[in-house]
Amino acid sequence: NPLETCLTSVPPEAITFDGPSIEVILLLRVLHSISRYWFYLYDNAVCKEIIPTGEFINSKLTAKANRQLQDPLVIMTGNIPTWLIELGKTCPFFFPFDTRQMLFYVTAFDRDRAMQRLLDTNPEINQSDSQDSRVAPRLDRKKRTINRDELLKQAESVMQDLGSSRAMLEIQYENEVGTGLGPTQEFYALVSQELQRADLGLWRGEEVTLANPKGNQEGMKYMFSTRGLFAVPFGRTTKPAHIAKIKMKFRFLGKLMAKAIMDFRLLDLPLGLPFYKWMLRHEMSVSSHDLVNIDPSVAKSIQHLEDIIRQKKRLEQDRSQVRLANLPIFYVTTYKP
Repeated sequence: NPLETCLTSVPPEAITFDGPSIEVILLLRVLHSISRYWFYLYDNAVCKEIIPTGEFINSKLTAKANRQLQDPLVIMTGNIPTWLIELGKTCPFFFPFDTRQMLFYVTAFDRDRAMQRLLDTNPEINQSDSQDSRVAPRLDRKKRTINRDELLKQAESVMQDLGSSRAMLEIQYENEVGTGLGPTQEFYALVSQELQRADLGLWRGEEVTLANPKGNQEGMKYMFSTRGLFAVPFGRTTKPAHIAKIKMKFRFLGKLMAKAIMDFRLLDLPLGLPFYKWMLRHEMSVSSHDLVNIDPSVAKSIQHLEDIIRQKKRLEQDRSQVRLANLPIFYVTTYKP
């Protein structure tokens, strides 16, 4: 239950600063947790927030955080205030997505990459400083040539070679002139589409046929789910070779996502909410409520079975109370002459 880690009167270990606002911060943290995870306390509750998360955003804290995160000297020197890092980890709901994303790049990656991200998102600020050699980011770039006919196979090879490299990846296609940002973004989009192919057997959902861009009569089948993609489960008779093949594909997906985050690229991969929970190591919060976002029909069947179990327990409890009420009662008196 995710509420167990938040419904405490003691500040979390990640918060080391102290001040008159600490009690208010902890109170808002508790209220946000109750608003977001209240349905874990009830059976068959609708998984919906009581208060939208946007209502918890603090404009004053956001303004102070943005002033720190948009200062090139603060980023290059790594002089990020402690309170900002700790609040970003324990109370991220105080900040909008853009602020949290910039804080992530500043704290998770090197300074040059964080500085490059700042200049990409805010090219108008500190133009004089960005042209200074002391502040300008120094990022290596590595170019790879890809064949469109073997896109997925060659993408796996590229991630195997450059997955752990800090250099920014640039893609060029064989027999094509273009290079740089455009072909690289197209590469991530095309690989995202290839990973959704039905013949790979990675995702559960329904098959949809899309027209082949090469003009062939037969279209390619892809997996689609209105609730987002989730990994297909293995049967008991699944061969180990097939399991190893699927694991390799998901390992490649992890490297691709990591590289996309490092290089500020986007993946057109509609993953489901339960899948993100597993990725973020929040599997302890996964329950039967999450089945709605995986398979609504299965979730309905599980909900029906849970209702039967609750009715059975209720009947057993009522029966025990009836037996207790029907027990004969004897009064023992002591007579003293």
